[in-house]
Amino acid sequence: MKHILFLLLFSCLAFVPARAQQVTFFSEGFDLGVRSHLGLSASDPIDQARTDTITMLDLSGLSISDLRDIKYLPNIQILDLSCNLISRISDL
Repeated sequence: MKHILFLLLFSCLAFVPARAQQVTFFSEGFDLGVRSHLGLSASDPIDQARTDTITMLDLSGLSISDLRDIKYLPNIQILDLSCNLISRISDL
């Protein structure tokens, strides 16, 4: 009986979705641009699964000076960073 109960519990746990990793951007401009692109409000959490879907993003004119948040956009192919305060592109 213990084995059956264990198997039932284990099989139910296999269907519990893993908790998505939440993204916290360093740059306010990145945060605003990604939220706008995803249609999220300022209070909605941003999870990595959603940022993984972004392949094109317009972050122009958002006073971005630091590109370290690019790590949260692993599938980005087209990124508009015009009219920002970027002086170093080593994070790209």
